[in-house]
Amino acid sequence: MVGGFRGIWHIQRTLSPRRRIKSEARRSCGFTVRAVALRIASISGRVRESYTACPDGAGSRNPGDGGFLSSILSVVRRDARVARFPRFLVPQRVVMHGFICGGGHCGTTLIANILASHPDAYVPLYETAIFQRTGFKIWRRHLKLLWTAALLGKRAFVEKSPAHLRKLEVIRAEVRGARFIIPVRDGRDVVASMFKRSGDLKQSIERWISANAIVLAHRGEPDVQIYRHEDLITDPPGVIRQVCEFLDLEYSERLLDYHKSKRLWFKQREIRNDAVPVAEGHDAYRNWQVNQPLFDNRGRWVSELSEKDISELTRGRGRRLMEAFGYL
Repeated sequence: MVGGFRGIWHIQRTLSPRRRIKSEARRSCGFTVRAVALRIASISGRVRESYTACPDGAGSRNPGDGGFLSSILSVVRRDARVARFPRFLVPQRVVMHGFICGGGHCGTTLIANILASHPDAYVPLYETAIFQRTGFKIWRRHLKLLWTAALLGKRAFVEKSPAHLRKLEVIRAEVRGARFIIPVRDGRDVVASMFKRSGDLKQSIERWISANAIVLAHRGEPDVQIYRHEDLITDPPGVIRQVCEFLDLEYSERLLDYHKSKRLWFKQREIRNDAVPVAEGHDAYRNWQVNQPLFDNRGRWVSELSEKDISELTRGRGRRLMEAFGYL
């Protein structure tokens, strides 16, 4: 606790001169001196609500890319006494932190796009991979996204990065109250999808087995919500309602119309209906796919793979996982 007060005192001492505040404001985003003062007061504990007084047209192109973060975080980086995620910098408006993760080709982008249509949730339209980074880079990227959510008036920050499946313990240690949404999907369909993209059948099987072994290990934990992709296809309202309740978000039937508001994922500039699911055009294909109404693609493996191709899942190392999730 003493280290925390020292860190706050260090920030105040470094930024207290009026002239330095003005120069930082001019060099960064063009925020007014009053706005910078409000932010500094928020950090020191005198203001306990998210900053919302950003003038129209000020700042960089993205709401979360601001100079104030660069100046404040540079001070935190120099203060060796701050060893963990600086929670006093987190905007108080954002009270829910959700992480969508899981194995590849299991429906993480789909559920993220559905939640992106929720009025109280901010969902970046790309894989942030925040916790694939190390040290200070985690803080900097995460705080920028949280302040983006706050400036947009959202109370929930939900991001989608499948690779975070292997970082659950790290996220738990750094983000208080984090919750994890993990979809699973029939391994045979996943392998068929991966194989079509990569052409490597063995690697596709290994990816499904390794990812879902981790998912099974976390099943039953209170901060983890696991659902089957197939259940989302057959009962969309039921699954979406469960996910919303888990994230403390109000469910609405309008979430089922997520596809009526087009969103450009993975830095795509348009939605192309001629995109194909191969390595070169995979992001374009996914961008098109998640902007469509829910469609039933269960059992695609029957026409694309043989029994011999999937024997590792039905009779080998993957059988235990297939049985655990109800696919055998």
